[in-house]
Amino acid sequence: MSQLAFSAPAQQLAPIRLTARGRLVLLALPLLLIVTVATLIIGAWLAPASASQTRLTGPGTGLEQVTVVEGDSLWGLAREFAPTQDTREVVARIASLNEDTGVLKPGQTLVVPSDAQD
Repeated sequence: MSQLAFSAPAQQLAPIRLTARGRLVLLALPLLLIVTVATLIIGAWLAPASASQTRLTGPGTGLEQVTVVEGDSLWGLAREFAPTQDTREVVARIASLNEDTGVLKPGQTLVVPSDAQD
């Protein structure tokens, strides 16, 4: 038996040639990444800490502190304490003023906007 040997011709790879736009993209992408990371780091460092917030309630503030009782709902509280305002907006404001308004529990304390101006 005879052996046949096939050899493929050696191919030389052509050097990569970039257009002006290709060179711009190749330089701009790493620069954009560096700027983005720097912005995120600086923003996180300068951001105000929001671990605790002081909420002012009482006369003249337009906010009241309410203890939830059995059967209360955000909608009902909004209509009771701010009857002249749009109920949907008051419910949204109650949600933004309080941390957990998913399911109201009796005894829970909420800060609600009020129409009363003492």
